Amino acid sequence: MSRFLNRRSAITAGLALGVTLAVTGTAVTQAATTHTTNTAHSAGITRLQWTGVALTSKQYPAMEKFTEKALGLKVLASSKEFSVFGAPNGNLFELYGPKAPQYPWRTSTTSTAIGFDSTNLKTAGKVLERHGAHWVSSVYTFPGAGAGGTDYRFRFFRAPDHRIYGVAQSNFDPSQPVPDSATGPAGINKLQWSGIDLTAGQYAKMKHFTNRALGLSVLSHTTQFSVFGTKNGNLFELYGPKAPQYPWRTNSKSIAMGFNTINLDKAMVRLEQNGAKWVSRVYVVPGAGVGGTDYRFRLFRAPDNRIYAIAQSNATS
Repeated sequence: MSRFLNRRSAITAGLALGVTLAVTGTAVTQAATTHTTNTAHSAGITRLQWTGVALTSKQYPAMEKFTEKALGLKVLASSKEFSVFGAPNGNLFELYGPKAPQYPWRTSTTSTAIGFDSTNLKTAGKVLERHGAHWVSSVYTFPGAGAGGTDYRFRFFRAPDHRIYGVAQSNFDPSQPVPDSATGPAGINKLQWSGIDLTAGQYAKMKHFTNRALGLSVLSHTTQFSVFGTKNGNLFELYGPKAPQYPWRTNSKSIAMGFNTINLDKAMVRLEQNGAKWVSRVYVVPGAGVGGTDYRFRLFRAPDNRIYAIAQSNATS
């Protein structure tokens, strides 16, 4: 666990400053190891698991093609204006046109939602309730869709920021390595990052909820900006009004997410060939990747006009 804490603290520094950093000294390590939580009393969240994106009828076919051809994710299921794509590690990326199934988070064609994976959905539910989560759906069960043919179960809840999130039990092992051969042309192996924009009032509540209820480790924080980490190296970031500014932050309701690739250079070529528009340069954080490698990432605009991130952390799980 400590290797992720130190690495993600360095990543945080790069995100916050938007510059190339060399991590030296002990201040970063102290910040990472001091602000942790007791996961025994939390929801047992292991990783980011799911992202749902609502689209117009015009955006849907373009984004469906982009996800399959550019991102290289596998189509697991599809119907009229609805597609479920899977990353090699079992993460899900779903596209919802106007005719897709209706869920509580879909309030408009600009809606985006994210979800977490837990070790035990029933236990997670009790912890989330205790910390103020309000359920907005029953438990959905997909027989045999989880790891090893187990049931895949999930539910939606409203958090203190009034957004709707998902929590699931997929039964995938978050530490299981994904072979490079399992990735597509862009080398994407998992969901990697999510950023949440908040008002000043929401920020304090969500910081407490993320640490105490979800049980994510606080890797670093400054004024109205916190970075949390999951067990498999995912990043979940909260942005108050005074947090660093990025292109995806257009208002206090903004949400963004990003993918991890095994080769950022090849991924960038693939994305460009399929219509991605870059909205940032490549950020490099020396020594912040797995095994002391560089952590590199870049932001792009996809055919749905949203801004996403693509990163190379060199993590295999």
